[in-house]
Amino acid sequence: MRIPSLNFSPISKAPSYTMEITVLLAAGLRDWVDFDIIIGILVLNTFVRWYQEKQAGDIVAQLKVSITFKATVIRDGQEQDIVARDIVPGDIIKTNTILADGKILASYDDKNRSKAKAIEQKIEVTRRHKEIMESQPKQTK
Repeated sequence: MRIPSLNFSPISKAPSYTMEITVLLAAGLRDWVDFDIIIGILVLNTFVRWYQEKQAGDIVAQLKVSITFKATVIRDGQEQDIVARDIVPGDIIKTNTILADGKILASYDDKNRSKAKAIEQKIEVTRRHKEIMESQPKQTK
């Protein structure tokens, strides 16, 4: 959760700095009517800025909650639309883009996963072969 703060861009602070300097001058000159009016304007301005920033933050939070990433996957030979966080290893994702942690197993037309299973078996055989080769002692000449 984001805590509302009074951090504003330097551009929006410039008029505020001018008003703060003016309030100091009014206090130094003992012009209490101007001092009170300027203090009132600064307090009102601060409240309005805080309220607007809070409303914007609340709207962004609501949008983040309402946006859910969905994916079309083939699971157990059936096409399903699921929430992206429910994707598990073994799901075939129907997409036009390659995800960062995904791998291409076959084309989308391979719904029964025959090509994907063949590729997975080849990967497993290659992995086992590499493990066997690494476990054997190296022969010296």
